[in-house]
Amino acid sequence: MKFEGIILKHLFLVFILLSFGCSKLKKKNQSSEVSASGKPSWVNNPIGFCKKEKLCAVGEETGHMMSEAAARDGISKIFETKIKSTTNVTTSSSSTSDGQGPMNASIDEDMVKSISETTSEVLKGVEIIAKWEDHKAGVVFSLASLHKGKASVRFKNEMKSLDEKIESFYKTGKRSDLNKILRLFKLRESLNKRYEILVGRRYSKTISFQSVMNKKRMKAALATTVLVKLKAVQHSKEIKNLITQLLIDNDYRVLEKKVGKQDFVLEGSLGHKKIRINTPGFEKYKFLLKIRSVNKKG
Repeated sequence: MKFEGIILKHLFLVFILLSFGCSKLKKKNQSSEVSASGKPSWVNNPIGFCKKEKLCAVGEETGHMMSEAAARDGISKIFETKIKSTTNVTTSSSSTSDGQGPMNASIDEDMVKSISETTSEVLKGVEIIAKWEDHKAGVVFSLASLHKGKASVRFKNEMKSLDEKIESFYKTGKRSDLNKILRLFKLRESLNKRYEILVGRRYSKTISFQSVMNKKRMKAALATTVLVKLKAVQHSKEIKNLITQLLIDNDYRVLEKKVGKQDFVLEGSLGHKKIRINTPGFEKYKFLLKIRSVNKKG
């Protein structure tokens, strides 16, 4: 009886090992299922082959490394295609006016750079899970996969970090900080769209856009008004735009033209002179910016 028990235990162990081996083999062969044309099923239908918790894309190129790169790029394009259907991210400067001058300005290039850096970090989690080479056509197909849950954590953490900054700026309540919140909102919205693609829902804000705008309107009524006047010299337009932005970021309302209501007039001029250097083909200049502020009493 003892001998029979030992045999039964061994048979049971062999059965478990065989079952595990068959299960593993089944998973391994799943990515190599072929269609009638001889291609693996995932080549023409990566989404259908992909599990629910993952994003998949196929890359097609003449070499293995190029094929993998194309597959990774395919994952990135899934985000961009879905986002472009609802919004357009520009790379131009923009401003919003409250009727008496620009209230806030934003440089969207910075936002695009931040989005790109965060997305690049997320895409580091992309894995190549299958390959197939069409020897007749001389083409290599690669199947890339990104785990939605793991990727979404990165976007969520970035938004949490932004929320902390937004809450801090909202608490101080300065006009310059409220303008910073609006820029952070734009960045957060772009990240939230990518997060939504991955998990199917949005990550809620702690502070609403409307509450920030209400606070901005209250601040606008109290802001010190400044009229900026620069002499018409070379580069004066660029300098004026820079000064205007700095004033706005520091709680001033900038007037575009004289209306008799300004608290201060900012007068300035930009001059330059050429400096001698001994390097052929190069020129060097010294620029001098003179600025003074004048109150209502002059």
